[in-house]
Amino acid sequence: MSFFENKLPHFFINEVSESVTTFARIDDERGLIDYYIAMMNGNKYISEDAMKGFRFVIKNFSDRLIREADYQPEMYKEVLECLIKSNRNTVHDFMLRWQICVEHCMRNEETIHHFLIDSVNDVGYLFFTQKLLIKDKDYIDFVISLFKYKFKKQNVIGVVFHMLEDKNYSVEWIYESYEYTQDGAMDEILQEEPLWNNAKMLDN
Repeated sequence: MSFFENKLPHFFINEVSESVTTFARIDDERGLIDYYIAMMNGNKYISEDAMKGFRFVIKNFSDRLIREADYQPEMYKEVLECLIKSNRNTVHDFMLRWQICVEHCMRNEETIHHFLIDSVNDVGYLFFTQKLLIKDKDYIDFVISLFKYKFKKQNVIGVVFHMLEDKNYSVEWIYESYEYTQDGAMDEILQEEPLWNNAKMLDN
Protein backbone atom coordinates (compact mmCIF):
# COMPACT_ATOMS: atom_id res chain seq x y z
CA MET A 1 0.00 0.00 0.00
CA SER A 2 2.91 2.36 0.70
CA PHE A 3 4.04 1.91 -2.89
CA PHE A 4 0.68 2.80 -4.40
CA GLU A 5 0.16 5.70 -1.97
CA ASN A 6 3.61 7.09 -2.84
CA LYS A 7 4.82 6.78 0.74
CA LEU A 8 8.00 4.86 -0.04
CA PRO A 9 11.31 6.75 -0.09
CA HIS A 10 12.76 7.54 -3.49
CA PHE A 11 15.26 4.70 -3.25
CA PHE A 12 14.81 1.08 -2.28
CA ILE A 13 17.78 -0.30 -0.34
CA ASN A 14 18.53 -4.01 -0.55
CA GLU A 15 21.57 -5.52 1.16
CA VAL A 16 23.08 -8.17 -1.09
CA SER A 17 26.07 -9.16 1.02
CA GLU A 18 28.15 -7.88 3.91
CA SER A 19 30.12 -5.62 1.58
CA VAL A 20 27.63 -4.66 -1.16
CA THR A 21 24.32 -2.83 -0.98
CA THR A 22 22.21 -2.05 -4.05
CA PHE A 23 19.95 0.96 -4.48
CA ALA A 24 16.99 1.05 -6.87
CA ARG A 25 14.44 3.77 -7.40
CA ILE A 26 10.95 2.29 -7.05
CA ASP A 27 8.06 4.65 -7.70
CA ASP A 28 6.74 2.99 -10.88
CA GLU A 29 7.31 -0.02 -13.13
CA ARG A 30 10.66 1.39 -14.23
CA GLY A 31 11.84 1.25 -10.63
CA LEU A 32 10.82 -2.40 -10.45
CA ILE A 33 12.80 -3.08 -13.63
CA ASP A 34 15.87 -1.37 -12.19
CA TYR A 35 15.59 -3.43 -9.01
CA TYR A 36 15.37 -6.73 -10.89
CA ILE A 37 18.28 -5.77 -13.15
CA ALA A 38 20.33 -4.85 -10.08
CA MET A 39 19.61 -8.23 -8.51
CA MET A 40 20.62 -10.00 -11.73
CA ASN A 41 23.81 -7.98 -12.27
CA GLY A 42 26.69 -10.32 -13.02
CA ASN A 43 24.56 -13.47 -12.97
CA LYS A 44 25.95 -15.68 -15.73
CA TYR A 45 22.83 -17.87 -15.77
CA ILE A 46 20.49 -15.10 -16.93
CA SER A 47 20.91 -13.96 -20.53
CA GLU A 48 20.60 -10.36 -21.65
CA ASP A 49 17.76 -11.40 -23.97
CA ALA A 50 15.72 -12.61 -20.98
CA MET A 51 16.27 -9.33 -19.18
CA LYS A 52 15.33 -7.34 -22.30
CA GLY A 53 12.09 -9.30 -22.60
CA PHE A 54 11.30 -8.80 -18.92
CA ARG A 55 12.04 -5.09 -19.23
CA PHE A 56 9.65 -4.75 -22.19
CA VAL A 57 6.82 -6.69 -20.49
CA ILE A 58 6.97 -4.79 -17.20
CA LYS A 59 7.36 -1.41 -18.92
CA ASN A 60 3.92 -1.95 -20.48
CA PHE A 61 2.49 -3.84 -17.52
CA SER A 62 -0.25 -1.49 -16.32
CA ASP A 63 -1.54 -0.58 -19.80
CA ARG A 64 -1.85 -4.21 -20.86
CA LEU A 65 -3.57 -5.35 -17.67
CA ILE A 66 -6.02 -2.51 -17.25
CA ARG A 67 -6.93 -2.12 -20.93
CA GLU A 68 -8.15 -5.70 -21.45
CA ALA A 69 -11.73 -6.49 -20.43
CA ASP A 70 -10.69 -9.67 -18.59
CA TYR A 71 -8.43 -7.73 -16.20
CA GLN A 72 -9.17 -5.54 -13.22
CA PRO A 73 -6.97 -2.75 -11.82
CA GLU A 74 -6.94 -4.38 -8.38
CA MET A 75 -5.43 -7.54 -9.85
CA TYR A 76 -2.73 -5.44 -11.50
CA LYS A 77 -1.87 -3.84 -8.16
CA GLU A 78 -1.69 -7.17 -6.34
CA VAL A 79 0.56 -8.79 -8.94
CA LEU A 80 2.91 -5.81 -9.07
CA GLU A 81 3.06 -5.65 -5.28
CA CYS A 82 4.07 -9.33 -5.12
CA LEU A 83 6.88 -8.69 -7.60
CA ILE A 84 8.05 -5.65 -5.67
CA LYS A 85 8.23 -7.53 -2.35
CA SER A 86 10.45 -10.28 -3.79
CA ASN A 87 13.84 -10.65 -2.14
CA ARG A 88 17.09 -11.31 -4.01
CA ASN A 89 16.73 -15.11 -4.00
CA THR A 90 13.16 -14.94 -5.30
CA VAL A 91 14.14 -12.49 -8.04
CA HIS A 92 16.93 -14.83 -9.13
CA ASP A 93 14.65 -17.89 -9.21
CA PHE A 94 11.87 -15.95 -10.95
CA MET A 95 14.16 -14.71 -13.72
CA LEU A 96 15.74 -18.13 -14.18
CA ARG A 97 12.30 -19.61 -14.81
CA TRP A 98 11.42 -16.68 -17.05
CA GLN A 99 14.43 -17.46 -19.22
CA ILE A 100 13.62 -21.17 -19.36
CA CYS A 101 10.05 -20.40 -20.44
CA VAL A 102 11.30 -18.11 -23.21
CA GLU A 103 13.49 -20.97 -24.43
CA HIS A 104 10.48 -23.32 -24.44
CA CYS A 105 8.49 -20.74 -26.42
CA MET A 106 11.22 -20.44 -29.02
CA ARG A 107 10.95 -24.20 -29.53
CA ASN A 108 7.12 -24.04 -29.65
CA GLU A 109 6.86 -26.31 -26.60
CA GLU A 110 3.85 -26.33 -24.27
CA THR A 111 4.77 -26.59 -20.59
CA ILE A 112 3.03 -26.07 -17.23
CA HIS A 113 5.55 -27.55 -14.80
CA HIS A 114 7.90 -24.62 -14.10
CA PHE A 115 6.97 -22.90 -10.86
CA LEU A 116 8.29 -21.01 -7.88
CA ILE A 117 7.19 -20.85 -4.23
CA ASP A 118 7.95 -17.57 -2.48
CA SER A 119 7.53 -18.70 1.14
CA VAL A 120 8.46 -15.33 2.62
CA ASN A 121 5.52 -13.57 0.95
CA ASP A 122 3.27 -16.66 0.70
CA VAL A 123 3.01 -16.45 -3.09
CA GLY A 124 3.19 -19.21 -5.68
CA TYR A 125 4.16 -18.55 -9.32
CA LEU A 126 3.11 -21.02 -12.02
CA PHE A 127 4.57 -20.59 -15.51
CA PHE A 128 2.86 -21.67 -18.74
CA THR A 129 4.33 -21.65 -22.24
CA GLN A 130 2.59 -21.69 -25.62
CA LYS A 131 -0.86 -21.04 -24.14
CA LEU A 132 -3.26 -18.31 -25.25
CA LEU A 133 -4.96 -16.65 -22.31
CA ILE A 134 -8.26 -16.09 -24.10
CA LYS A 135 -8.41 -19.45 -25.89
CA ASP A 136 -7.09 -21.59 -22.99
CA LYS A 137 -8.41 -19.50 -20.08
CA ASP A 138 -10.60 -22.26 -18.55
CA TYR A 139 -7.77 -24.79 -18.65
CA ILE A 140 -5.25 -22.32 -17.22
CA ASP A 141 -7.66 -21.34 -14.42
CA PHE A 142 -8.14 -25.01 -13.50
CA VAL A 143 -4.41 -25.76 -13.41
CA ILE A 144 -3.77 -22.66 -11.29
CA SER A 145 -6.50 -23.74 -8.86
CA LEU A 146 -4.95 -27.20 -8.65
CA PHE A 147 -1.50 -25.72 -8.06
CA LYS A 148 -2.89 -23.35 -5.43
CA TYR A 149 -4.62 -26.23 -3.66
CA LYS A 150 -1.54 -28.46 -3.63
CA PHE A 151 0.70 -25.86 -2.00
CA LYS A 152 -2.06 -24.31 0.17
CA LYS A 153 -1.17 -20.77 -0.93
CA GLN A 154 -3.38 -17.76 -0.40
CA ASN A 155 -2.01 -16.06 -3.52
CA VAL A 156 -1.00 -17.61 -6.84
CA ILE A 157 0.15 -15.82 -9.99
CA GLY A 158 0.01 -17.49 -13.39
CA VAL A 159 2.63 -16.24 -15.87
CA VAL A 160 1.54 -17.20 -19.39
CA PHE A 161 4.04 -17.08 -22.28
CA HIS A 162 3.07 -17.30 -25.93
CA MET A 163 4.99 -16.72 -29.16
CA LEU A 164 3.58 -13.97 -31.37
CA GLU A 165 6.12 -14.37 -34.15
CA ASP A 166 9.31 -16.34 -34.63
CA LYS A 167 11.26 -13.96 -32.37
CA ASN A 168 8.66 -12.12 -30.25
CA TYR A 169 6.62 -13.41 -27.33
CA SER A 170 3.82 -12.06 -25.18
CA VAL A 171 3.35 -12.56 -21.44
CA GLU A 172 -0.03 -12.42 -19.71
CA TRP A 173 -0.80 -12.66 -16.00
CA ILE A 174 -3.53 -14.26 -13.89
CA TYR A 175 -3.94 -13.60 -10.16
CA GLU A 176 -5.89 -15.87 -7.81
CA SER A 177 -6.41 -15.15 -4.12
CA TYR A 178 -8.76 -17.00 -1.76
CA GLU A 179 -8.61 -19.11 1.40
CA TYR A 180 -7.64 -22.78 1.25
CA THR A 181 -10.43 -25.29 1.89
CA GLN A 182 -10.29 -29.08 1.76
CA ASP A 183 -11.52 -30.53 -1.54
CA GLY A 184 -11.82 -34.27 -2.11
CA ALA A 185 -11.97 -33.94 -5.90
CA MET A 186 -8.69 -32.00 -5.92
CA ASP A 187 -7.09 -34.63 -3.67
CA GLU A 188 -8.08 -37.36 -6.12
CA ILE A 189 -6.63 -35.53 -9.09
CA LEU A 190 -3.33 -34.91 -7.30
CA GLN A 191 -3.09 -38.58 -6.31
CA GLU A 192 -3.55 -39.64 -9.94
CA GLU A 193 -1.23 -36.95 -11.31
CA PRO A 194 1.46 -36.05 -8.73
CA LEU A 195 2.33 -32.72 -10.34
CA TRP A 196 4.85 -30.22 -8.99
CA ASN A 197 6.44 -32.49 -6.40
CA ASN A 198 9.66 -30.46 -6.30
CA ALA A 199 9.34 -26.75 -5.66
CA LYS A 200 12.81 -26.14 -7.14
CA MET A 201 12.24 -28.14 -10.35
CA LEU A 202 13.61 -26.36 -13.39
CA ASP A 203 13.98 -29.08 -16.02
CA ASN A 204 11.58 -31.48 -17.74
